[in-house]
Amino acid sequence: MAARALTTLLMMPLMVNALEQLDDTSMSDVVAQEGVRLISEYELYIQNISLIDTDGKGSTSLSDITQSTRPNRQQVIDFKIASEASLHESMYGSACTPGAGCDDTRLGLAFFNRDLPYDMTVGGIEINGKSVAKISVTDFEVNAFSQFTHNTEFLAPLSADQQSLNVTAFPGGFDGRGINFSIYVPKTAQFKQDVEVNGVKLSSTVRFIDADPTDSGLSDKDVNGNPNASGVKTTINDYQGGLDMSNITVDGVADGIRIGLPTMEDGVVAITDFRIGNDEIGYDYINDIVLKDIDLTGGFIVLKPDEAADKSSINIDMTINENTAFTYVYRDPNDQISARISLISDLEVKDASINTTIENGLELGLGDISGRVKIDHITLAPNFYTDAQREIQAPLGELTVNLNIANTSYLHIQGN
Repeated sequence: MAARALTTLLMMPLMVNALEQLDDTSMSDVVAQEGVRLISEYELYIQNISLIDTDGKGSTSLSDITQSTRPNRQQVIDFKIASEASLHESMYGSACTPGAGCDDTRLGLAFFNRDLPYDMTVGGIEINGKSVAKISVTDFEVNAFSQFTHNTEFLAPLSADQQSLNVTAFPGGFDGRGINFSIYVPKTAQFKQDVEVNGVKLSSTVRFIDADPTDSGLSDKDVNGNPNASGVKTTINDYQGGLDMSNITVDGVADGIRIGLPTMEDGVVAITDFRIGNDEIGYDYINDIVLKDIDLTGGFIVLKPDEAADKSSINIDMTINENTAFTYVYRDPNDQISARISLISDLEVKDASINTTIENGLELGLGDISGRVKIDHITLAPNFYTDAQREIQAPLGELTVNLNIANTSYLHIQGN
């Protein structure tokens, strides 16, 4: 499927290598600059994008794609060339501890997205000419909290860089010939999303902190929503949140493209206010889902073209390193259930594939999957429980799943 799209991806490392290198004198002249700010408004419309499989004759298409900044709002991006150490100091206001991510001689390009007020909609997703769904991502805000004056005290500890969506790129990669990326999604970011199927919408708001920026009492309540002690003010630093992903690599390798998976500690993604309905009949609230304490320990994905000359699927090998983990929270209006999910060995996927055929539509081949998953700290409690009360709860139990999906597959579940 879509061999042409994969060919374009395979060309990316070549395009990077084609960039002219700067000598030390030229680079120092660039570093001496204060940086550049880009301010723009735009509207992009694409009528149709189709991925046509050359062997199975199937197709997947996206139609009526629009992406634009909202009226009277501008996209604001600052970028500069700087060292890892200076970028750390500009964000946190202090020098970093020598070591990984704190090299004063390693220069890279950094983008600080101060405001990205964009909306994106896909009017139709079709597989083999049959409609599947419509999707939209709207009201994207890099700093949703700053719109409300009552959050001034709440946001006070954050620097401007900590309230921005940041992307940095350094030379390196997996084998020294690629690119290293870091992506920082601030606690203050949020967006809305919805999927529409047959006139019914499933909508939600995605945040990176488990707090609502419209709440006028954030500084007067603790992170559990309870009144603070007299004179004690809550700030955004009291909340876990954001996504600070580093060590993402992109390299061209003999098999295709190798993408190194990020490392991260204590990330949060809160998918809140799940509602179902439509604009005519209204919406009913369902639940919230929060992923917190997200710890990523790296791994990699390799995207490969099909080895068979007459085939055009995209083949995938993937490894997610052990100790990658997150806490899953399901919350309805009254109660919540939570569990810690972690890898106690590497999760490996071999020879997975993506293909489209006229008979079956979009085909996802799982390939060979192996690994061990542990699910523990399973608790059920009312919403009004504090974090301290949840910590001393007796867990409902735990599960260990030994997973091996292959020609000789088995699923081994052990619990107590």
